[in-house]
Amino acid sequence: MVLQPGPIAMKLAERQWKEWSREEWDEVLAGDMSPVLRTQAARQLALLNNTDISQKVVAHVCRARGSFDDPGKVFNAEDAEVLVCFAEIDAATVANWIEEFLDKDEDLSDVGKNIRGRLVWAAEKIAFRPDTFEDGAQLLLRLAVAEGRQGIKGNATRKFFELFPMLAGCRLRRVDGQVCRFTKGLVGATAVPQILSESEGDLRGRAGRGLWQE
Repeated sequence: MVLQPGPIAMKLAERQWKEWSREEWDEVLAGDMSPVLRTQAARQLALLNNTDISQKVVAHVCRARGSFDDPGKVFNAEDAEVLVCFAEIDAATVANWIEEFLDKDEDLSDVGKNIRGRLVWAAEKIAFRPDTFEDGAQLLLRLAVAEGRQGIKGNATRKFFELFPMLAGCRLRRVDGQVCRFTKGLVGATAVPQILSESEGDLRGRAGRGLWQE
């Protein structure tokens, strides 16, 4: 095996993605290839996140009625792993895809633990970027609500409170206007107190007692 210097390897990888057709992009990233090879390809593409070709590939694979939306395909943990990598390339596109995915199954009742965990990871990456912070935070909120409805102690609730530590440990019976605007059109103004009520025991002492404590 011959190891190429980093800059040369990246140029070769970029050229390969450009040479592949759109159908080959679908096959490599969302097809029936080995899960290991698919995730390796996605991670390689993430290293090219400042190139035009990486943006084009993500936009194509995450398109409406695209590879991940094929009715004959079951979205699995490897698909979610690819999305995590995509979030480093085009966070807004991935946020839109996850939002539409959650619209189909708000409670995530048919989604396994491994998939949920990776969706939380992708949302965390989306929230890391200043231009998509609100999108990522909203996704974490929706995922946290889904965890609460199923009685799951998952990462989404914890990650959401890490973004908004001033809310942790509260016993809310009302919602601040800013939080109302934040959740409007998403899960409703009752989502935040619901999460706080369900998570209070786990989160007490992790951060401040909150701004609106009874």
